[in-house]
Amino acid sequence: MSYALNEDELVVNIKTGYDVKQVYIHYGDPFEAGILGGKETWKGKREEVCFKKNLKHHVWWTTTLKPAFKRCKYYFELRTEDEVNYYFEDGFLTEEQLALSGKMLQCFIVPWMNPADVNTTPDWVNQTIWYQIFPDRFYNGTPELNAADIRPWRSGQVTNEERFGGNLEGIILKLDYLMDLGINGIYLNPIFEADSIHKYDTKDYQKIDPAFGDAKTFKRLVEEAHRRGIRIMLDGGI
Repeated sequence: MSYALNEDELVVNIKTGYDVKQVYIHYGDPFEAGILGGKETWKGKREEVCFKKNLKHHVWWTTTLKPAFKRCKYYFELRTEDEVNYYFEDGFLTEEQLALSGKMLQCFIVPWMNPADVNTTPDWVNQTIWYQIFPDRFYNGTPELNAADIRPWRSGQVTNEERFGGNLEGIILKLDYLMDLGINGIYLNPIFEADSIHKYDTKDYQKIDPAFGDAKTFKRLVEEAHRRGIRIMLDGGI
């Protein structure tokens, strides 16, 4: 679980059970001991992973490395109260197994921190309060156009096959309500053409599903939202 934070820093994460009390990472350049295929012995630098977050069922450990040549090789040392194990890409090794002569170690490898893969977010994201909308179940803005299979709004259990007629026009009509809630971002579940109610089985990413409206209606939704200082983010439906 690693990713380039920027062009110079690599974030590495690992999650463990609560029995693990300490985590160390052994890391370094993949080629610092020579070219692969020789008789090199790669050890890496040993460093404790100090940052952790206790979650309900496991512990999330994280550290940030700065690989000299934007590539990195690493493995983990996991310490409980009673034992030490080493975690590699192909599983766990004991200290005795790690010390075996000629043992090939399958370390984790980040071959290259490609700048194109660095995830950058705009500054406004951290100031955004998102409201997620499942379009069919939000608000029907055109009840006069209801098809025969549109069910009336109700409480209680519903099924995946039931349609309630929520659409983009309904979201437009509720923008002032959403603004009054204090949100400034709308995260839309998939709105592209698909056979299902949830639209995660997208057929055409270039076409708004007719049950929700059309491209003109979506354009108007975005314009009206922006006029109120609300941004729109789409779920790709992948």
